[in-house]
Formats: sequence, C-alpha cells, structure tokens
Amino acid sequence: MIEEWKNEPDSEFWMEGEVPCFITRNEYTGTWCAYCAVPKSSPLYGKGGDYSILMTEEMKNRKINVDELGVLNLLLCGRSKEGSATLNMLVRCHGGLSFYDTRESPEIPEEYNSWWWFGFDCGHAYDYQPFLSFHCDDDVYRNIEYTKQCLKNMIEDIKTIEGILG
Repeated sequence: MIEEWKNEPDSEFWMEGEVPCFITRNEYTGTWCAYCAVPKSSPLYGKGGDYSILMTEEMKNRKINVDELGVLNLLLCGRSKEGSATLNMLVRCHGGLSFYDTRESPEIPEEYNSWWWFGFDCGHAYDYQPFLSFHCDDDVYRNIEYTKQCLKNMIEDIKTIEGILG
C-alpha cells in the first residue's frame, strides 16, 4: 500500500463559508478525525447524536448508506413510526457522528472554543489505520480529500436540519 498519509498534514483548520472546520490525525491510529461547529445561536447547539427531529419527506426517502451512518447507528438509532429520527441517523459522515461537544485545540482560533462541534472519525472496521501494526488486505485508507468531502456532506445535513428547526 502506498504510504499516502506521509504526504498529508497532521491537522488543518479552515472555514467552509461561515462554518469552522478542523481535521486532525488520531495520534494512536493515524486516521482522520473531522469536525465542524455551530454557534450558540444554532438550534443544534448542545445537541448530541441522540437528539430526535421530525424528518422531511426528502429525508424519509433518502437512500441509507451504511458507510455514512455506521452499522451501530443503523442497529441502535433507527427511525420511529412517527417519522422522526436522531441526528446519528440523519447526518451523513463516515461511520456516523462520534463527537458532539465544545472543543479546544491550539490549531483552532480561540473564538471558536465555545462553539458546539460535531465530528466523526475514519477509524472503523475496514479503514486502514496507518499507525497500527496489523491490517486486513481489504482495508481502505481514508485520505484527506475523502475526509473533507465527508465533512462537506455533514455540513450540508447540519445546515438542512438547522433550517428545519429554525
């Protein structure tokens, strides 16, 4: 396998429009962790993956992708008969949401420390984890470009849900 991660940075902060974004490499596995934040004025501020909202018709009809939601989310978080679902079921990102909290890091400008960060990681089954000594033949390395695209999907879904909640 090409050691692609050796040519990538270990972290990066940027703004996706008005949305602060941050990715950082897990120090133990070498996989990416990716985050985007909402301000205190957002209806999603302080909400976790188990926060439930009423789905739109588009959300109800969207094809479910196990890679985006994660197997455990599909098994544990399902959709209700009333037409609601949790953020874990509605926000598309690699393996599902795995972080929701405030976040401080030297790479993140201080003004965003009090924002609410949502995040995911690329360290799941069949994800190549560069810093580990054991791997499966069919593991896939989730590179920086892949991770940033997943983050853009996550931002799109969060903005849609914010719009629904007002």
